[in-house]
Amino acid sequence: AREHAGTFSACDGTVDWPTLLAASVLVLGAFALMVLTWSASLRWWNAGVSFLAALRIWSLSNLARFIPGAVWQFAGLAALGADEGISPLAATGAVLLQQLMLLATGVVVAVMMAPAWVEPIAGGLPPAATAAIAIIALAILAVSIPLMMPAIGRGLGRMVKRQFAWPRPARGAFAGYTVALVIPWLIYAAAFWMFARALIGESAPSLLVAGGAFVASYVAGIVAVFAPAGIAVREAALVAMLAPVLDGRVALALALGSRLWMIALEILMAAAVVGLYRARGRPARRAV
Repeated sequence: AREHAGTFSACDGTVDWPTLLAASVLVLGAFALMVLTWSASLRWWNAGVSFLAALRIWSLSNLARFIPGAVWQFAGLAALGADEGISPLAATGAVLLQQLMLLATGVVVAVMMAPAWVEPIAGGLPPAATAAIAIIALAILAVSIPLMMPAIGRGLGRMVKRQFAWPRPARGAFAGYTVALVIPWLIYAAAFWMFARALIGESAPSLLVAGGAFVASYVAGIVAVFAPAGIAVREAALVAMLAPVLDGRVALALALGSRLWMIALEILMAAAVVGLYRARGRPARRAV
């Protein structure tokens, strides 16, 4: 921590607390929406759970992604899901599907918000053309995944020598699911922009630049499966993307600050859900 001791001094120390609070509410709303889409997709595995139970499973297991090894989040999800009568296959299958589609929708949102960043790898295509290609690719993926899911289940079954009966969602339902997963990215983009304005005021980048950089860096963290919760990868990507419009120390302060801010919100949400569980007379079992 000593090497970054002077980083936060790059900000003037004045925090716009109402803006920061509004940004925090947005992030919590994005969390809730992702839980809702995950719990709704359980129906494709003939499983179901209340929203409060889904929120508990998701928020507690989500904290385990910071543990090195990449399996603890899914182990915790399976164990907590079993407490609620959800099969491990349904719980983990639904979250793996969600991660895949979050990755795909995140790429599209990042390209739509800041297409200039992909120009060097897009062969000189105009930003509008790049965005159109990304949207078409997402549409093709949304149509293809339901057709591929039974084959994916058979492939997994051969790998682990166990039968996996994966569902085949209706195309309309899966299209709605895909669109619903675009919304959390838009919320994250707006929340990070507000977070930046709360910390550095008028010198914060525009919504498109700040939001696009945050979404793109978050996607980079998802891709970097070797890094628990994308730690370091996400921050490095965010600093690199903000460097053209911000002083390097300010960009680093925003990257580190946003990570701490979001971890705090995740812990807050998990604690609140466990407290509500206890208040309703349902003992919260220890997460794995």
